[in-house]
Amino acid sequence: MEAKMYPILLYLDQLGMTSTFNHKVYCRQALIGGNYALLNTTSFIPNTDYYGALLWHRLMGTNVLSISHDSSPYLCTYAHCSKEGSGITLLLINMENSTSFDVSLVNDMNLYP
Repeated sequence: MEAKMYPILLYLDQLGMTSTFNHKVYCRQALIGGNYALLNTTSFIPNTDYYGALLWHRLMGTNVLSISHDSSPYLCTYAHCSKEGSGITLLLINMENSTSFDVSLVNDMNLYP
């Protein structure tokens, strides 16, 4: 995984984690000497996290769904009702650069507690 790609994965993971705890707002703070902005501060060209935030805003609805897996802790999974129309939007993040995952989806319809 490229070094430039990794911060966007952390940002999307933070958005997913905070949404599961029913947080409605996520604020990024640029600390002194750091550049955590969504836009480059001199050229105003979007950083990679901008596109992650844009996709999150366009795809993930406000209803968070329960999702689980019995795989590695390096696989982060999030599910929301889709923002537009009916459906479910999944976010799967592989935080391990030397591992791949085969994913299959099962809908148990909450029949088995």
